[in-house]
Amino acid sequence: MIPAVLFALLLAADQANKIWVRAHVPQGQVTPLVPGLFDLTYAPNRGVAFSTFAELPPAVRVPLLLVVPSLVTVGVAVYALRTWRVQPALMRAAFVLVLSGAVGNLIDRVCFGEVTDFVRFRLGERVLFVNNLADDFISIGAVLLGLAILGQRRAPAAATPAARLSG
Repeated sequence: MIPAVLFALLLAADQANKIWVRAHVPQGQVTPLVPGLFDLTYAPNRGVAFSTFAELPPAVRVPLLLVVPSLVTVGVAVYALRTWRVQPALMRAAFVLVLSGAVGNLIDRVCFGEVTDFVRFRLGERVLFVNNLADDFISIGAVLLGLAILGQRRAPAAATPAARLSG
């Protein structure tokens, strides 16, 4: 119950921010939030990370950026649901974050044909990237997923069937 509520809240926060940006921030307008680090801007992204594939013809780009992410999202969701009870809390949190971000960006692609990015990260005058909350959820979830995998304890070698047979 709690993971479903958290998923819904994260998805709602992502969509609410994107709705607000599309309604109130003119495309291309830049408003410094933290000078030299973060700006608010409405930057539609027809591609994926760092606008990769944005220049592909729509007949290729649209199916590619809808079908592949949809299949990956469904795969992750199925795996998460099937293994939920045996996963550590950190892994569960990672799944909720990654899935809420993935679904948030898929909603944009289905409804608008592009993802609404709006937080521009800079290092001084150099623009590093522009993203949104869904991207942050995916990134944080991926880091948590990595930490959960690294943190899983392996059984001592002596306890494994192969070790017993060879000894």
